Amino acid sequence: FMVSFDQATDETPNFSALTKDFDIVLTLKSQSIQIINQQSKALTQWSLELLSKKEGKLIIPSIKLKTYAT
Repeated sequence: FMVSFDQATDETPNFSALTKDFDIVLTLKSQSIQIINQQSKALTQWSLELLSKKEGKLIIPSIKLKTYAT
């Protein structure tokens, strides 16, 4: 499961909504800045490895960071 935001941030999204149906096994964060023709674009990504707590069809809930949501 991957969450991306088109800006650099030191804050972490609220992943607590995932814990109802999933165990979060691993969380990785990466940040990058791309500069093309003197214009920069920042990207922050979180990669999570999830382990389901039960069998069947599960829905990954919305993840929030500030005013943004997936």
